[in-house]
Amino acid sequence: MGMIHKHKERIPKTKSIKALVAIRFFLALGNAIIMTVWAVYLNSFVKSAATTGYISTFLTLISFISYFALIPLVEKYDKGVLFSWSLFLTAISHIFFAFITKSIVAVILIGTLTILIQAVRITVNGIIIKDTQPKKSLPKEEGIMYTFANIAFLIGPILAGYLAIKSGFSSVFLVGSGAMFLAFVVYKFSAIKDHTKTKKIDGSIIKNFFAFFKNKNRVIAYLMGGGVQLWWAFIFLFIPLLMIENGLNEEYIGYFIFATSIPLILTEYYFGKKTVKFGYKKMFMFGYLITAIFCLLCFFTSNIFVILGLLTLASFGMALLEPTTEAYFLTILDKKEASRFFGPYNTNANTTSLIGKLLASSLLLVLPFKFLFILFAAYMLFFFIVSFKTKNV
Repeated sequence: MGMIHKHKERIPKTKSIKALVAIRFFLALGNAIIMTVWAVYLNSFVKSAATTGYISTFLTLISFISYFALIPLVEKYDKGVLFSWSLFLTAISHIFFAFITKSIVAVILIGTLTILIQAVRITVNGIIIKDTQPKKSLPKEEGIMYTFANIAFLIGPILAGYLAIKSGFSSVFLVGSGAMFLAFVVYKFSAIKDHTKTKKIDGSIIKNFFAFFKNKNRVIAYLMGGGVQLWWAFIFLFIPLLMIENGLNEEYIGYFIFATSIPLILTEYYFGKKTVKFGYKKMFMFGYLITAIFCLLCFFTSNIFVILGLLTLASFGMALLEPTTEAYFLTILDKKEASRFFGPYNTNANTTSLIGKLLASSLLLVLPFKFLFILFAAYMLFFFIVSFKTKNV
């Protein structure tokens, strides 16, 4: 474990949270615009839902490795400098997709570079939040940030659907990159500074891996966060493909993503505040149970609009989970462990998505799409059962 050397300057909490909210909003807007068409964009190269899933699985594996491999970089350098550069490069890297129209190899290579940059940005962002916000207010602050992020997911999909229909994928990536660049601009003009560095660098990937997973509470938090990411992988990767199969175009995909954000915007801030009263365990239990029930109901209908309606209602379950899972991990994490373990925590999205996408893509080779609803309902029920092991904090 490394020793932490911290700069004496502290960030005004009210100013930092406003800037962090604005940064989260613009990043989410860029992601919402691009993620709305990402699956269809990949599918345009390979013409296969299963192959699209396998490519996404490969990129997920790269992401998993990068969070552990980049720990020394995050520990060694000034967090503010890393965050600034990663915001800038995030915007730049996504521009390249606008000009790739024929080579799936080029897409994978640029995708890999983008994932490495993203790993640094997400890790450093979480560390800055922990360093600048009081522990007791984390669920509330996460609720605020996720609320604004989901407002972005109201705007982004509609804009993406319109741009894809009118101008093609290139305009989608250019506008999405522009939104991400605004996050960089906000940071450069903000009061946020975090000069945290680690004197002793934890450079072994294997050592960091086992150090993270030997702690039971970290593993439970890891799974709770991973379930949320697995669900959104299902919504953003597989459901658009189902919609295309049912004759709906990118504009309808945008409307659907728009709809899934409404329950989140209406209730996430409220649930974030109520976490202090009811506790993390109840939030996790009810969140995963609600999501599982609505997903399972989709298996019993073939009407695409009924399915989309049920999946939209499942977002109420996600509203209990999004503002609380990351806050829970940051709450149980010692401050001196943040640089080393927050990055590995974020591989929860990679681990659960990797397994989920791989099984789902393989299932599609032998069974109709509707059986994915049983698979993902089972995933959510698994996380519901695991939530009973959550530590009371």
